[in-house]
Amino acid sequence: MKKFVKILVVLFAGIFLFTAVSCKDKEEETNLPTAETTVTLATGGTTEYAAVISAEATEAEKYAADQLALYFKEATGAALPVKTDADLSFDKNAKVLSVGRTKIFSGSGLSLDESALTCDGFRIERFDNAVVLCGVGDSGTIYAVQDFLKFQFGYEAYAADEVYIDSVPEAKLLDFHYSDAPDFEGRDMDGDLLYNQTAATMLRIRSWNNESATYAYGASRDWLGGHCESFLNVLPKDVYNDPAKPDTYHPEWYSHSERQMCLTNEDLVAEFVKNMIEIIEENPYGKYVNISEEDRAGMCRCATCVAEQQKYLMSGYIIRFCNKVVKAIEEWRLENCPERELKYVTFAYSSGSINPPISTKEDGTIEPIDGSVIPHEKLYMRITPIQYCYSHAFMDTNCEVNETLRAQIAGWRAITDRFMVWDYDANYTHYFLFFNDYESLSANLRLYKEMGVVNIFRQNTTGSRIRSMVDLNNYLNGKLMWDTSLDSEALIDDFMDHFYKDGASYMKQYLTMMRTYLKQKDLDSLASGGKGIHFQLYDSYQPNLATAETWEKRILEQAMELFDKATAAYDSIENEGEREMMKKRVLKESLCVRYLILKNYSSYYNQNTTTYTDMVAQYRTDVTTLGAFSHSEGADINTWLDSLL
Repeated sequence: MKKFVKILVVLFAGIFLFTAVSCKDKEEETNLPTAETTVTLATGGTTEYAAVISAEATEAEKYAADQLALYFKEATGAALPVKTDADLSFDKNAKVLSVGRTKIFSGSGLSLDESALTCDGFRIERFDNAVVLCGVGDSGTIYAVQDFLKFQFGYEAYAADEVYIDSVPEAKLLDFHYSDAPDFEGRDMDGDLLYNQTAATMLRIRSWNNESATYAYGASRDWLGGHCESFLNVLPKDVYNDPAKPDTYHPEWYSHSERQMCLTNEDLVAEFVKNMIEIIEENPYGKYVNISEEDRAGMCRCATCVAEQQKYLMSGYIIRFCNKVVKAIEEWRLENCPERELKYVTFAYSSGSINPPISTKEDGTIEPIDGSVIPHEKLYMRITPIQYCYSHAFMDTNCEVNETLRAQIAGWRAITDRFMVWDYDANYTHYFLFFNDYESLSANLRLYKEMGVVNIFRQNTTGSRIRSMVDLNNYLNGKLMWDTSLDSEALIDDFMDHFYKDGASYMKQYLTMMRTYLKQKDLDSLASGGKGIHFQLYDSYQPNLATAETWEKRILEQAMELFDKATAAYDSIENEGEREMMKKRVLKESLCVRYLILKNYSSYYNQNTTTYTDMVAQYRTDVTTLGAFSHSEGADINTWLDSLL
């Protein structure tokens, strides 16, 4: 017998299914726990097992144990008690499921190698009756519980309000000798997941929202000096460029640029190092020391800085500064806290620093301009592909838009193998645009893994929760950032079936229609001598993406007809709450198509009648209900709706 379990967002975070061992390229590959033992976990709605946590358990360990008990009962009908290890020690015959750093874990002799598993990796190990579930860090312990439930009970979560689990009248314990780790230790997103910490935990996204640290080691605690631009966080102008503060007044540090600093000034370097060390000491959990330029601001134009920029390019100029900072902080670290591991990060950004500091010889050989621009052995370059095409894989040589990016990546790989990535997952001029990166996402993530990327942040609909197929997008990113080898098309198909259920056939038709239509538009453009359809971040690069030139009225109307059919498929659901939840899932996607209709085809409706005004009013109600605060970067959607009337 199968059953569906729906867990509301206000409840505990769900637990996420991963379909393959993901500790690829680690020191050893463990076996999938597929063999049953003779040990009975539960039968007839009863169990002899208990979940055990430390008497000093962290919030994450308590949460993980509660999740284990919750879904153990959903699967078996048996109440799994949760108790502490106060009076316990390791006993391989005891019927316990040990969660986190308990006495049972320490007595088992089980080791967790962070160099192989990273901070989010985990192990699940059976010792006769006893089972130990523990992660390197707090998140890893949650993920260990998730995978235990996955293998034992077929558990998978597709969204915060859609969880699937088998109903198991009798369950035999599997023979666990299993470990797993993500392909990227840092997996961050914003958009919907910034507001939905339940879903972020469920999808193994290390969200940088401060709330994410409650039950997991979130990215909010990872970053030292700020998550993005950091120069002015470390040396704020209100402290160092204020004549009313003579003790710290250094106008020469800022006098040649509005938002950047004089990176060749040795006194500035020393003060930057001092302040950064204070930040490190005040944040014992942090591990990424961020040394990054400000956004949309020119570099210092003093004679010394200009000379460096000309000789070493913008990237080399910044790297030379970062290398000094890293060297000084590392000397301090080795003397004061040698056990603490830090990674240093700077941007390779659209300011010009995206271009690597290399020269090309006549024979095509790439080499650094000189040794001073080779990043320090602990400095990571955070590649930021901001002006490129996301509808084609970056390495697809048929995409001319990405030709420059391909050359930039090749240049960086010639001088370093330490990378992080800040890339993008929406169109910032039109959040509701059908952002077609389905063909490129897997390929780009695999490229990043091949490059040795450590951390990925995928910037989504900043300031709003809604983009096209937002729940599918969250799901795909969570799955593929953990394991890049997974089949994205199989993931899409599985998600659509489980998330849309009775309406899945219509929503699949919609998704296929939109993707097929855009592929044909791309081919038609190329055949007629055009440049093709390239989904980029702003319409300033591709002005026709959200206009009638791209979106024919007939396609949008067909989409609306499919939404109507999907919505009607839920009319027979007796439970009102469930029925409305399913209809809202379709309504959410309809916002994106209705946006294109209102934007491009308002002239087809008589604006002197209530038909048009009712359309706008209903749209306003729906975006408010679903939390779509903005339709583009920094814009209030209500202002746009007002302009339609």
